[in-house]
Amino acid sequence: MKAAFAPLSGANAALVLIAVIATALALPAGALGGGGPPPKRCPQETVHDYLAQTRAFPELRQFPVGELPRRFGPLGLDTSPPPELPNTGQVLGPTFRWLGAGSRVALDLRLTFTLTRLDGRGRSVGLPVIRTVRLRGISGASEPTLGIGVPGRPALYRIEMQARDGSGRSLGTYGQYSRVVRRKRDSRLLLGMGSLRPGDTTSIGIAEFGTGFLVYRPHFRVEAFDGAGWIPTTIQARVPSDLEIPLADAGAAAVCAKLAIPAGTPPGRYRISQPVEHRWGVPRPEPVQSVLSTNFEVTP
Repeated sequence: MKAAFAPLSGANAALVLIAVIATALALPAGALGGGGPPPKRCPQETVHDYLAQTRAFPELRQFPVGELPRRFGPLGLDTSPPPELPNTGQVLGPTFRWLGAGSRVALDLRLTFTLTRLDGRGRSVGLPVIRTVRLRGISGASEPTLGIGVPGRPALYRIEMQARDGSGRSLGTYGQYSRVVRRKRDSRLLLGMGSLRPGDTTSIGIAEFGTGFLVYRPHFRVEAFDGAGWIPTTIQARVPSDLEIPLADAGAAAVCAKLAIPAGTPPGRYRISQPVEHRWGVPRPEPVQSVLSTNFEVTP
């Protein structure tokens, strides 16, 4: 499901607690926008599709995810693919980790990476950058990301990896398209409805329109405006009891909770708030804490 939302001002000061207050925005109509119990899982709705362009490019053989085939090494050798939306300055390539027995595993892998800049149609621009890395082992305490560092300006890239063992035997060739972007924080709290009546229930979304991602433990606070300031209320958001700490990825809204307005709630102006932590990929700057808020009305 895709939706467009009017802009809201976000929190811009680093490493401080900020209240981001804006008028209520509506999530798309449908199953996630209405009543009923909160979902057992935390679905993510697309709010800004950063990767629509790269999905139109020719298909590539995707990088492995999770445990690598035994031809790469012993049981417990694990990997994650390159990020599809890396920030400028990151190394674009897979991350390796050792999850098996022992503190370290000996390997003999020759990994040749090719980084190619692309135009908007997926065609090569300029000469590719090629780098070969010899991976001789990994300790359980390290998670090396191997590949090629991307330049300091946004662009479209194709990263490819040809893997060989110590004897030169081919283990596989993989590729992925990535859109390199600058770090941008644009986080918002969204409601399925901005005007509610007693007895109504609506969805709550925590969205990152920027290029990082959000981590938060659901702890929503609902306050009422008494004409002079905001005062606490007994209205509580409904969150699944077994919900793990949810994430909101770049360009997505995590819709995990419901806001139910109890019978007898006085009409007026209200706001709902939620603390979040802003994070980015590698290299990892310090997380930024903020509080997201949005206003809504209760009508008779």
